[in-house]
Amino acid sequence: MKIIRKKIFLALSVLIIILIAADYFNNTQDIKIIDEEDKISFNNIRDTTNIVYENSSQDIEAYFCAIDNCTLKLLEHIDSADKIYCALYDLSLKPIIDAFNESHKKGKDVKLIVDNENYKKVKDLEFARQDTSSQLSHNKFCVFDFAADSDTDDESNEDDDDNNKNNDDVSNEENDNKNIVLTGSFNPTKNAYVNDNNIIILQSRYIASNYEDEFNELWNGIFRKGDKVAYPVIILNSIKIENYFCPEDSCANHVNNVLNSANTSIYFMAFSFTNDLLANTIIMKHNDGLEVKGVYEKSQTNSNIWKEYKYITKTPVNIHPDINKYNMHHKVFIIDKSSVVTGSFNPTKSADTKNDENVLIIHDKGIAEKFSREFSRIFAAANTKNENI
Repeated sequence: MKIIRKKIFLALSVLIIILIAADYFNNTQDIKIIDEEDKISFNNIRDTTNIVYENSSQDIEAYFCAIDNCTLKLLEHIDSADKIYCALYDLSLKPIIDAFNESHKKGKDVKLIVDNENYKKVKDLEFARQDTSSQLSHNKFCVFDFAADSDTDDESNEDDDDNNKNNDDVSNEENDNKNIVLTGSFNPTKNAYVNDNNIIILQSRYIASNYEDEFNELWNGIFRKGDKVAYPVIILNSIKIENYFCPEDSCANHVNNVLNSANTSIYFMAFSFTNDLLANTIIMKHNDGLEVKGVYEKSQTNSNIWKEYKYITKTPVNIHPDINKYNMHHKVFIIDKSSVVTGSFNPTKSADTKNDENVLIIHDKGIAEKFSREFSRIFAAANTKNENI
């Protein structure tokens, strides 16, 4: 009997061990699945929407005024587009105003938003409206629609449909057209030929949809607020592009994220820089040994954050006022020579929380190289000048 009891006890012990092991294995599997689901859920909350993919027959273009003729680039698109929606902080160049008028007379869909401080220059245009906010409508963008050519065979549409089966917010009619966005720091004024500025031109139906949504909010009197951007992350021809509008998308946080990701270098060109969050991140990266260089507009020196900040680091930050006797008007960050932040967004509190602004973050070495050349040109002149003071 003792032997039988021992055998039964041993068998039960083995069975219990097996059950415990099986339960542990199942629980471990459950934990792994839950962890992965939590991770995915967190990412969805962070990104707010799915990434969208599309192909384009047109490469992203970058131009630097006044070396490049940015006015001509804008004119070419106004003259040839079928639909023209522009939100401009300022507009005074007669050739541009005439081009808007001529397109309107031809029956094209032309709409224009101008900041109220500068509206008097275009108040006689029946297709123009002014912002109604006490803050700045500081955008400098245009959305252009070109009717699809009847003989055009855009092979990219088929690939786009496969990648974006669940992204039906952009209509089929829009998909048949060529959608172009022009944005940057460029105001079409008489100083366009002497100020340092940039424009980005890209073909993307999703980015164009973002900008048209923003324009429609402004056109309908919705300033300093509105819906969050529909497509914040777009993969265009395998290039990751982020697109945000201030203040509703908290632009400074997104810019800070890309600054925090820097591993080797941060370069910047900023007309005005008063944002503590971004300055602190740059100083942290400088103290960590990254290469940090910057140029700011000399007329903004007294209000510029770097007047004090550059002297409270472990070693002085390599940041200088520009030497252009007109304006260094860029709003640009270059991160690791592989990503570029551009648009109308000055790194200031007002730009982040009060003004209507737009931001593009382009993760592409080719575009970053072009902006790096512009930075090197401006920085070299500023650095030489300030070394000789």
